[in-house]
Amino acid sequence: MLLSDLYPLPNINRLVDGASGFTLLSFMDTYLLRIRMYLYNEPKTTFIIDSGTFCYKVMPFGLKNIGVTYQRLMDRIFKDVMGTNVETYIDDMVVKSTMANEHYNALQRVFEILRKHQLKLNLEKCSFGV
Repeated sequence: MLLSDLYPLPNINRLVDGASGFTLLSFMDTYLLRIRMYLYNEPKTTFIIDSGTFCYKVMPFGLKNIGVTYQRLMDRIFKDVMGTNVETYIDDMVVKSTMANEHYNALQRVFEILRKHQLKLNLEKCSFGV
């Protein structure tokens, strides 16, 4: 039996309200289904089909704790910029600024962090400088 992870998610209303008053906003969406599973957890995802027995190497959609696991990851890797002009909610991020150079610098820092941790953006779901 898998227990629920009680890691707290941010209050979405607080995040939305916190974006008001900023003149530049960039909304980004990361690929949620890119978190490597611990090797010892892979057998727990085993499934059998006609062509063989398989297990997941990355967390598949539908796992009980995927949202809070991803939020914990985002909180950890963005801890130095979180709450200033960067906020995250599971796989969604917002960069908020009042000046263009500040916004550019914040985006650059976010991209560096994403690159360092080998996370990718889903560009079809991103909007920059709106």
